Amino acid sequence: MYGTKHIALIDKHEIYRTGLKMVLRNLDAVLVAEGENSSELLTDPIYQKADLLFIDIGIQCSSCGNHIKEFLLANPASKVIGMVQHYDQVRLDDLKQTGISGFLLKNTQRKEIETVIREVDNGEFYIPESISEQLKTI
Repeated sequence: MYGTKHIALIDKHEIYRTGLKMVLRNLDAVLVAEGENSSELLTDPIYQKADLLFIDIGIQCSSCGNHIKEFLLANPASKVIGMVQHYDQVRLDDLKQTGISGFLLKNTQRKEIETVIREVDNGEFYIPESISEQLKTI
């Protein structure tokens, strides 16, 4: 990676946050904020320190898209990576319209986390090959 990244993490599952923190600890990254709900992006100013936000985009998160848009309007230099478990073309297209910088599957490997950080840092939109290939067949 290029320089220390200030990372924020939002996921309602503590076990997932703990695992991702372990991976990030071995990279050139500093965790500046951690939470369970996307509304925290708008209410807790600590998130403004994040260069990169990993956010769970679960099925129950109907307001995530709006929260991401508002966060990026207030923090245009930040990048957002949506972590998904279930997806379809329409859902990913809608989320892409929020200004999100990429997606990760929640069952991803450490190497792919490194890849998404690097590619997003270089200004590229990132989508895992497995999602890309699967969407081509739909």
